[in-house]
Amino acid sequence: MKVHNIIGIFFSAFFLVFSIPSEAQTLEQKLKECSEISVSLIRLQCYDRITENPDVQSAKPAKERTGLLSRLGRGSENKKNDTEVEEETEAETITKSSSSAETSKSDDNFGLIIRDERESIQTKINGEFNGWDGYTKFNLQNGQVWQQNSYGVLKVKMDNPTVTIKRSRVSDTYVLKIEGLNSSVRVKRIE
Repeated sequence: MKVHNIIGIFFSAFFLVFSIPSEAQTLEQKLKECSEISVSLIRLQCYDRITENPDVQSAKPAKERTGLLSRLGRGSENKKNDTEVEEETEAETITKSSSSAETSKSDDNFGLIIRDERESIQTKINGEFNGWDGYTKFNLQNGQVWQQNSYGVLKVKMDNPTVTIKRSRVSDTYVLKIEGLNSSVRVKRIE
């Protein structure tokens, strides 16, 4: 009997959320609405509907928005002519090419709080590697120092193993994986 009551409550909440038309006009209001939903599955579906809905208005005025439509002069109050659009795309191309030169400089900043676009680095550990045991520090050949950030033990003996450090997709955490081993550990950069 209790299971039927729980299922009934779930379905009534589900239909209530999807049947009531949303009065929110801005993205922030829709996000606030979704965050107030207590059932996680329904909350997730609410967020999914926001991302699928192309008619969601942003709180930014149209002049500040950037995107394909605003660059082409559609969707904004003041329309640009074709030469202005071409000049903007040339300027964007120049900034993109200069940012590729800065990528080599970003090796020194990988893992710090500064957000970079790189998803991973591959380098070697200096000297003998004996695994990890809780709070192991990893001195890499590129000068970076990383520390184990999760519990776990791995006992192995290797000289200068190749490692790959990848950014987690969920949060700002990083995972260190040793080439040739089927084991990884969460790490954080300390230098």
